[in-house]
Amino acid sequence: MTIPMAPADQLDPALARYAARDADGNPRETGNELLQFWNAIPDAARRLIELEMELWHSGSLGPRLAELVRLAIANHTSCPVCLSIRHPAARAAGVDEQLIAALPELDDDRLTERERVAVAFADRFGRDHGSIDAEHYQQLAEHLDERERAELTMLCSLFFGMGRFLETLTRDQGCPLPA
Repeated sequence: MTIPMAPADQLDPALARYAARDADGNPRETGNELLQFWNAIPDAARRLIELEMELWHSGSLGPRLAELVRLAIANHTSCPVCLSIRHPAARAAGVDEQLIAALPELDDDRLTERERVAVAFADRFGRDHGSIDAEHYQQLAEHLDERERAELTMLCSLFFGMGRFLETLTRDQGCPLPA
């Protein structure tokens, strides 16, 4: 038995404020799976969510690049939840379905070189993290400063870790992760 999922409408108040909602303002039954599992540890989960949100909204990468990185990781986990969610701030920054479809090959002219390098790093992180070496970080350093590189690596870790968390708790989630 895994950790039970709390019903979406019974989330702890510390988590309920982060829930994806339907048109009537009620927590959706899909898209809130992490919160539903984390309901057993609401204060720790809230702190983790706040860290992620700080990196999204106050981080040096910005919501557009953070979303591109998240989706690059999701392309490797094939998680239907991760692949279907779209961050509103990233949409406002120009991340649309056409750009998302171009991510695996990085073949959209709207991607800056900075974005290409960061997404390629996230792709490698999701595909074969053990192959990341000093040369990869040097390539990042040509386009991202020290803080941005640290934030990028932290976001990759958070996104991949959350995907693994979901996958281990819901084998039917559909996230075939590399060993």
